[in-house]
Amino acid sequence: QPLASSPPAGCRVPGTICAFSAAGIDMATGAGILRLTELQLPGRKTIMAHDFFNAHRDWLRPGMVAA
Repeated sequence: QPLASSPPAGCRVPGTICAFSAAGIDMATGAGILRLTELQLPGRKTIMAHDFFNAHRDWLRPGMVAA
């Protein structure tokens, strides 16, 4: 789900996690911010982003760049 707002300072590099909440994970792209609402890890089934966040809070930090 694309978001209308422009990325905040420090969140302009594509792949950077800008924020996360129950609504999803906000990630910077070359054209703004994309809210991820579902995720799928390799070899796993699709899960809601908030379920992933609740199970793996230690994996995510605002400002980190996803590989």
